[in-house]
Amino acid sequence: MGAFSIRGQHGRFYITRDGDDVAGPYWSKDSADVAQDRLERKAKERERKCITCTEAFLSEGPHNRMCNGCRSRISDDGVAV
Repeated sequence: MGAFSIRGQHGRFYITRDGDDVAGPYWSKDSADVAQDRLERKAKERERKCITCTEAFLSEGPHNRMCNGCRSRISDDGVAV
């Protein structure tokens, strides 16, 4: 699937993907930008294994490799407790 883009028409904005409208209408470009960002982040989510405990979790993207449980056990100095 392709990237999301914003299409303006008659003072309204729509978010499109692969030529199809997927969200909208939005009454300002700013609100369409926020919605586009949210959709792009959601599209990157997928199940991954935690690098610490190897349990599967819903990751926000390739940068997110540790589950929330393991992340909460990391102390302020970056050491697992």
